[in-house]
Amino acid sequence: RHWPALGRPGVAAFLHTFSPYFLPVVAASQLDEMASVLRFSLTTLEVAGSGHRPLISSIRGLRTHARLHEAAKPAEAIPGIPYKNMTIGVPKEIWQNEKRVALAPASVTALTKKGFNIVIEDGAGMEAKYYNSAFEEVGAKIVDRSSAFGADIVLKVRQPLIEEVDLLRGGNTLVSFLFPAQNQELLKKLAAKNMTAFAMDCIPRISRAQVFDALSSMANIAGYRAVVEASNHFGRFFTGKFVWKEEVVVWTCCTEPM
Repeated sequence: RHWPALGRPGVAAFLHTFSPYFLPVVAASQLDEMASVLRFSLTTLEVAGSGHRPLISSIRGLRTHARLHEAAKPAEAIPGIPYKNMTIGVPKEIWQNEKRVALAPASVTALTKKGFNIVIEDGAGMEAKYYNSAFEEVGAKIVDRSSAFGADIVLKVRQPLIEEVDLLRGGNTLVSFLFPAQNQELLKKLAAKNMTAFAMDCIPRISRAQVFDALSSMANIAGYRAVVEASNHFGRFFTGKFVWKEEVVVWTCCTEPM
């Protein structure tokens, strides 16, 4: 390939690529800067004399972008509390007709593996058919009501009643459905105790936050329940079939004689 000579003042050499889509000409005065950014590898690049084409042995371009990250400062460590020093408490739900519990034994297993200490109020999972023994088998500790509310992180299903806020020690974290617009007085009491509260009902329904979308999962279960209740009042034979999501643990009914 013939290389055209450059007669520009102040330019001693140039780099010409074989690709029409990538840097047709780079002056030698810019070469160091471009090599730093684009990671060129030059074996030989020199000029025989004024008006002559450059002599190039080999050029490799765009090897890696690691050079761009070398100048970045390492991220500073964020101070925090080790998981093994934190306790998660699950109090019993006392709202009328509320049978749910904030943690199932399977979730307790996942949290204890990370190092958290889990405390469950005595009888918290009874209405959901999770007995104390099921929680104890996976590493949770059964405690009284005040100890469950005094944990570093308190998990609930329904928002705390006003009288339950007094059981929170203050300065700890609450994760629950809160419905802030309907519970202004509750929010004021939580703020007065310097609480950190996460409203599960306010998590946006986007793909990135889908794993935290407890609102949709609860609404999904309520929708199935509505169909079951409707079928109970339907006058004729009901032939509907339910298809559950894989992550929903369902009860299997025996339909054949033993």
